[in-house]
Amino acid sequence: MDTLKRRFDKRLKDEEPPQICLVHKIPRLLSQWWKNIGICEQEKIKDHLGHFVNIMEINPMRDLIEALVHFWDPNNNVFRVNGFEMTPTLEELAGYTRLCDELQKKRPLAPRDVTDSKFLEQMTISQNKIASVERGHIRLDFLYDRYGCPGGFSKHGKELDTKIRYKAWQNHGRKSFLVAFLGTMVFPRHEKNIDIRLSDIVTTLLHGKDVTIIPMILSGIYRALTKCREGKDFFEGCKIILQIWILEHILSHPARINFSVHWRNSELGDGLKDLTEDSSFPKGVKAWRGHLQKLTATEIIWNYHWFSPKEVIYKSYHHSFLILMGLRGFQPYVPMRALRQLGRKQVVPIVEHMQRFTWKVTLEDHVHEAYAQQV
Repeated sequence: MDTLKRRFDKRLKDEEPPQICLVHKIPRLLSQWWKNIGICEQEKIKDHLGHFVNIMEINPMRDLIEALVHFWDPNNNVFRVNGFEMTPTLEELAGYTRLCDELQKKRPLAPRDVTDSKFLEQMTISQNKIASVERGHIRLDFLYDRYGCPGGFSKHGKELDTKIRYKAWQNHGRKSFLVAFLGTMVFPRHEKNIDIRLSDIVTTLLHGKDVTIIPMILSGIYRALTKCREGKDFFEGCKIILQIWILEHILSHPARINFSVHWRNSELGDGLKDLTEDSSFPKGVKAWRGHLQKLTATEIIWNYHWFSPKEVIYKSYHHSFLILMGLRGFQPYVPMRALRQLGRKQVVPIVEHMQRFTWKVTLEDHVHEAYAQQV
């Protein structure tokens, strides 16, 4: 394990061994796949992923993520820093990624069981390759060889649906890339393989205009923070979004930048990519932890100027919280504890022990799903 962590992380010599492991770079095959598909196909993928694909251009700051875990309150899913609370919100994630407009009108996606056979069918791959699907997971190179590699159609054409033609192969390749992107960059696993349930998520995203994956992404971040707080050594959430979220709340900008429009690194003056590589940042986990601990509420940029406070989701009709359905579990969501981020006057939140609404998902959980939707 220590060897794996050293391979993935760049650390100061006097720093203690890393407690959290992150993949330091975008997976090579995913990066190559993105280049192979060309600008035209890239734009079609962005129709479904918005600016979200740009997280592939940003390296994770492992020291910052590990420092943040220290301040995470798993009972209420908020960061507690020097007397105030903060938490990533649905609206902030939607604004950054441009993945969803009018969240209130969208239906949150829920994970569904996908058999090995169904996964191959959705990926238009012959059932003869069912042995390649191992206990509900598939390797990135398996998908890349068939849909990401330029010679994938000619090399593996016989394994694909007998009716498939080159144009259809391109369309299915787009779907396969979405599965690979979500499985490696948004819902990563320590074993580096991809959850085949994402094929059903992607299928729904491609065909449903009234659905959103934002709550699932946020639930994954919450779960990863809690697991790492409990001692797990791999962050299984979208670390880049968490990283950008905290930096934008704690850093001042020389100009008012509309990140909801100009999220792409190449379109920013200093650029989010440059921002994450700023030489003036604290060096190491201890330095980041000390920097965060000294922050006061007056130093926080609570509300992005581009953020519209007209309509926000901050509670349900019957409760002061909501429950987010994630790929691997349910997580309570209590934006009432961070109303300043939503352009509202902060009030003393109702104190509830939210841990009882954290449920693990292994198979389809219709009981908890129904309760979450009711809330």
